[in-house]
Amino acid sequence: MKALKGNLMKVSLSQLFILLFCYFISVTSQANSLAEGVWKTSISDEGVSKRVVITIRRNVYHKLVAFMDSPDEGWMEIPASIAFNSKDVSLNFNTIGVKVEGTLIYGGKVIDAKIISPNSVSKVKFKRINVAPRVSPSAYLTKLENIKLSKHITSIYKLDNEKTTQLVQQSNKLPFLNSVLIYEKGNVVTENYFNGLDENYVANIKSTSKSIISMLVGIALDKNLLNSIDDRVMDILPEYVNPAMDIRLKDITIRHLLSMRAGFKYNEMDFYLPGQHPIWDAKDSVKAIFALPLAHTPGERYSYATPQTHLLTAILTKVTKMDVLSFANKFLFHPLDIQGVSWQQTADGIYMGGSDMFMTPREMLQLGVLYLNDGEFNGKQIISKTWIKQSVKGDHPLSKISSKDTYGYLWRKWIVNGHKAYRAAGFGGQYIINIPSLSMTIVTTGNPRNLSGNDNNSDKIMKMVTSAILK
Repeated sequence: MKALKGNLMKVSLSQLFILLFCYFISVTSQANSLAEGVWKTSISDEGVSKRVVITIRRNVYHKLVAFMDSPDEGWMEIPASIAFNSKDVSLNFNTIGVKVEGTLIYGGKVIDAKIISPNSVSKVKFKRINVAPRVSPSAYLTKLENIKLSKHITSIYKLDNEKTTQLVQQSNKLPFLNSVLIYEKGNVVTENYFNGLDENYVANIKSTSKSIISMLVGIALDKNLLNSIDDRVMDILPEYVNPAMDIRLKDITIRHLLSMRAGFKYNEMDFYLPGQHPIWDAKDSVKAIFALPLAHTPGERYSYATPQTHLLTAILTKVTKMDVLSFANKFLFHPLDIQGVSWQQTADGIYMGGSDMFMTPREMLQLGVLYLNDGEFNGKQIISKTWIKQSVKGDHPLSKISSKDTYGYLWRKWIVNGHKAYRAAGFGGQYIINIPSLSMTIVTTGNPRNLSGNDNNSDKIMKMVTSAILK
């Protein structure tokens, strides 16, 4: 009898525990469900009203995740950690040092909140909306005049076929994609812009500019401003030699920088607040790079790092006796009718080697077509055929850097749907893709300020374009 009572007691306690647990989950889920959705408010920034949008949704693992968008400034999907307490919501955007704390009111239609930043606290009300807005076109730079079509690009001849129709349909599903242009056998067969943009919009091409630096090194070699890519960096920049330095630094060559094999220990994804980057905000960015430790002996291993291409801009500045943008304008951009390229500089005035160069998608296409045509434009050889072949092939054609990619001199080479191809690639979906067997150049641009899953976004753009066009 006592045993029976004990069993009944155990069952009752177990059931009670389950009921209480289910109630807790129900209450928590109700609060979570109320918070799910898209929320919008506006804040005043120096007298200008700007939208702030928060999206709370479940990921593929059914876990709640949150993101902030600032569509009027171009920043998208800034990730947040999220916490709930009854109807209270707390979001922490660590990457930008901002918190949002609020309470669900009016039956979950409004979040009464505070946006807390290091310098201010703003009281706002987030209202539920149906769809998160895309980036405003005003968030991008534009040019009053775009480049005219070159001799090699004889016309804008948009093909109206199943492939391009599918491409446009798929492109509209990627809110971070801004443009797709396709050149084939003398014609631009597709030129599409999204998110309210047009051919005059200027993209931050990010690391696509690394391939442009490769072009500039080739031009410097063609003009005998550089002797060889086997020249040692310290022989060109002897002012940075010091007795305390790692002796292996003296062995770094231009070839090592072009193939990302200098050996520096550097994490490309480390986050720094504005004005606090140890290299780009340093008084002497080149000195700061040489202060980095070596993780590997120069030439030993591929290791992607923007400081390596920054050293190339410092070298070009030294040997050409002009800043690298002026050199690029004189011998590359202006001969291609590309005018007004802008390029950010580091704190010490050197142009950012390998990032933050701004140009239109058409101008990107012009550079891709230049390589496709072996460096010739309007009857003039801008870059030697020898350098173009060498820079695409590189020194390690069998060395895989990721998946099936190999690396040349700041160009990535791979096989896509059976076709040999190479590309310049930038964070967020900035691509110049050449497929010589098809006489084809593909250009895409995306929003590099989309802070969540940008590498994944780049992969989506690449897969979407190549699968639609290269069936």
